[in-house]
Amino acid sequence: MTTVITGATRGLGLEAAIKLADDHSRSIVITARDAASGEKAAARISEASGNDKISVLIMDLASLDSVRTAAARLTAMDLPPINCLVASAGLSMGSADVRSADGYEMAFAVNHLGHFLLTSMLLPHMSEPGRIVIVASGVHDPKYSGGPMTPPHYEKPEWLAYPEHDPHLPAKAGEAGGYTYSNSKLCNMLFTYELERRLREAGRNITVNAYDPGFMPGTGLGRDSRGMVRFMWFRMLPLMSRLFKFGSSPERSGAFLAALAGSQEFEGISGSYFSVDEKTESSSDSHSRDFARGLWEYSAGLTGLQ
Repeated sequence: MTTVITGATRGLGLEAAIKLADDHSRSIVITARDAASGEKAAARISEASGNDKISVLIMDLASLDSVRTAAARLTAMDLPPINCLVASAGLSMGSADVRSADGYEMAFAVNHLGHFLLTSMLLPHMSEPGRIVIVASGVHDPKYSGGPMTPPHYEKPEWLAYPEHDPHLPAKAGEAGGYTYSNSKLCNMLFTYELERRLREAGRNITVNAYDPGFMPGTGLGRDSRGMVRFMWFRMLPLMSRLFKFGSSPERSGAFLAALAGSQEFEGISGSYFSVDEKTESSSDSHSRDFARGLWEYSAGLTGLQ
């Protein structure tokens, strides 16, 4: 069996990959934007787990062409059947102005659209029973948004790709960046539930769940932040979280993410949302079938899928 993990060169995804690789019957494919970071992570996973069946797939989620090429290359590789996909990669931008290679807002493009395309292309090749785990975030829910993560607002899917048309977009760059990130995480939830419904209706034995790893300061999520936000994320908040014992860590959440992807404990569980280490409820908007259908159809249009 083969497990594919995006975002496994560092942080949460890396820790999950190490845990999953402890099962030596499992081949692991990690995605990376460049060969150097990918090979470094693969070596660490192999050394920590003793599993030498670790492969690197070069892919940039910010480019739909790169995702298509990577998916085609992956399905042509001499590997056991793919039975698990963990969509762990993600980023948060310091503004809403950065665009992907295809011209879409970067957080939406990477956190949702690239994973939507990758998942859609791999599904015909996945064996059953299979599992898909989408890494989301608690900030998809306005109740848990705050600080730099402005609460999300879903109205038109077009505004996700082109937030400059969204009348609700905050004027301040940092708040706008938090807004697009929160919206992209709501997209993760809508995608999870809609994908689970469609697979169930199609009779596919593939479970789909969403996972919020919790607050983990110091991880690569903040790599594109600037100024005081960057200083707080990488310097102050990691120290404060250890001193005052709040939030989670890549090790703790990575272990639970690996369990969702591979443990018998979660066999057959689908259409659920987990936060840190327990099942929980997602926001009311995340359960909107109209939102989910609209996002799916719009995403299919942007990616050129039937």
